[in-house]
Amino acid sequence: MGVKVGIDLGTTFSAVAWVNPQTGKPEVVRSDANSSRLITPSAIQFFKDGSYVCGAQAKEAFEDAEDGVTTGFKREMGTDTSGSAAFYFGGRHHQSRAFDGASQGPVRGSAEAGVLYG
Repeated sequence: MGVKVGIDLGTTFSAVAWVNPQTGKPEVVRSDANSSRLITPSAIQFFKDGSYVCGAQAKEAFEDAEDGVTTGFKREMGTDTSGSAAFYFGGRHHQSRAFDGASQGPVRGSAEAGVLYG
């Protein structure tokens, strides 16, 4: 039987939990191997070279008022503006649904690392 995993893609934070097959109880997975955080902030920071970071590092950049950070994109999901260029920064228009896909990378990584590697 496969491993049961649940992912909460919240507007402000996301989290991953799985059912531990040894105990039969759900456990929330740490957001990364070097952290005690159980949630991943819904934040992305884009850089001029096209690279980006997600999660806690981007949230810290937002709190430090650095450029290229967005945190409100999930609030636009499912609205009339979600398909339009809802955000403009870095000289480009960005759609909120594209941010959501990018922000799921760390959440998926947490799920894989937590479930596969404990």
